Amino acid sequence: MDQKRVLKLKADAEFRTARSWDVFARYAISHGDKEMTIPAGTWLLELGPQDYGCGTFIYQYRLVGGEVVTRQTPLVEGQFKVVRDPQIRMAMNAYRDIDTVVEEDFGLNLDRLCRGLPPFALIRCPLCEGTDFTTCDLASVWCDKCNAQFSARPTSGDPGFVVDVRWEHYSMGSAVYLLPPVRTLIGTLVLKDSNDPRDMSVKGCDCKEGEVRLTDHSTGLRPGLHECNIGTLYDWRKVYGQVPRPEDLSHSSTSWTVDGVQWPQSATERVLSLSYGERSYLDSANYWLDKQYENVKNGLAALSKIRSTQLDVFEARFPDAAELGKDERYLLHHWVTIKKNSSSGDYELAVPVWYVVTPVVEDRWIKGWNVVRKDICPVCGKRILPEHLNEGQYKHSYDDPHHGCRESWASMTWLKEMAPATA
Repeated sequence: MDQKRVLKLKADAEFRTARSWDVFARYAISHGDKEMTIPAGTWLLELGPQDYGCGTFIYQYRLVGGEVVTRQTPLVEGQFKVVRDPQIRMAMNAYRDIDTVVEEDFGLNLDRLCRGLPPFALIRCPLCEGTDFTTCDLASVWCDKCNAQFSARPTSGDPGFVVDVRWEHYSMGSAVYLLPPVRTLIGTLVLKDSNDPRDMSVKGCDCKEGEVRLTDHSTGLRPGLHECNIGTLYDWRKVYGQVPRPEDLSHSSTSWTVDGVQWPQSATERVLSLSYGERSYLDSANYWLDKQYENVKNGLAALSKIRSTQLDVFEARFPDAAELGKDERYLLHHWVTIKKNSSSGDYELAVPVWYVVTPVVEDRWIKGWNVVRKDICPVCGKRILPEHLNEGQYKHSYDDPHHGCRESWASMTWLKEMAPATA
């Protein structure tokens, strides 16, 4: 490999920081290209000119720390002396930036969704609250603690990132939230129009030096970040997708009896994709069968009641992990439906029924789950206390912590199941 020259400045010299661009759908943001003075005695690796077209060249140099600086005109004799030491030359030439490493060692080009906002340096896992992540050959990202899987994608045109999480192969023993291990459900976090939350500078914000407002465990971002630098955050406090079918569960999924039924099977719903005409045949057969065929009639009636399509999940909200006691977890036990009205017709949505559970551990293995309480509102994910059931006690609607939920409660049988547990 041909080695480039290493130069040592004889006197202070003017440079500019390297320019880079983040290009989005609606506009682009330029980074760098700021004036800087590099002091005498600094070593520089001469990278040579970069052609910007139309006869314009920018001359690049790399510092010992890997930063690239530029000049419109090259350094001339008298401003530097050439370093001859072979070890210094080898060390300066051996440096590879992350883009080069990824290209040469992994055969990939590294694309950054938003420079200065690396997703996995900022987020925490919504299932287990972990902050350590591992990538497999730069093709996927996994939570080191619970094995939830993540992927990143751009926003709809704003500077920032979108991170999706799935849990088809997650470790339930490490998770705070226990959900059926399927691919029909997903969680998403969006951070955009943001400065770098890792920057603790108080310039331009209301914080005082040494008294920076920091994030806690209340959002999907990791604790210890600078709150003032966080832009628009759409947290992954909810799950969306479709209620899974029994066949969506992995064949290797562990199963437990929770509250008298098998879980995670209880968090699925069968779907029988029959047309309207085919379903009418079942109803007609059921109507004409004689009483002596009662078992057949009941079987046909049960088949006719199976849904034709999967239920949609818009906002299955995560309950607050801060309200859990020692060893307690939230388990998505089953789903209930709420009816919605729109100009195009009525429709149903699924909302989750969360149980607070503790593990039954034998010989370091989880053998089951004890139900501690069933008082989590399926609509908002907040706890329903016994006093909340009396709607008449609230003088103003804004005093009612479940004011927006009561209309949905009216169409549920779930409240009757929950009420004895809160009494």
